Amino acid sequence: MLDVCLLGSGGMMPLPYRFLTSLMTRFNGSSLMIDCGEGTQVAVKEKGWSFKPIDVICFTHYHGDHISGLPGLLLTMGNADRKEPLTLIGPKGLERVVGCLRVIAPELPFPTVLNGGIRPPPSTTSTTAAATPTMVNTGMRRTGFSG
Repeated sequence: MLDVCLLGSGGMMPLPYRFLTSLMTRFNGSSLMIDCGEGTQVAVKEKGWSFKPIDVICFTHYHGDHISGLPGLLLTMGNADRKEPLTLIGPKGLERVVGCLRVIAPELPFPTVLNGGIRPPPSTTSTTAAATPTMVNTGMRRTGFSG
């Protein structure tokens, strides 16, 4: 049987009974997680499920409410003596985002595989980001990043 659990659906601020975005599925002893917002670990534990069978975590995009729970989850998996590889899948920029978040969890007892081991072709554009002021449709100024 396929089990699906919406672990969180809140936006930007976790509330006592509404955690940030995350969904988990279970099937035949394997688990897949989609997004990993803050509070994901609490929601998994409240459901009575385990982190151990998570084989893959997919990210829809890299807003904080979709990825801020990843460092803590990785550390929890490591503290549970996980040895099996964990695959992380996401859109362009996954390596950079995960690399930055891994500053919090630099040493893990298990390997992480990004995008199933598939590397995108080398980019001909610069990989450094610079903040640049831009105009948006509302006419308000904001600072964005280009890379």
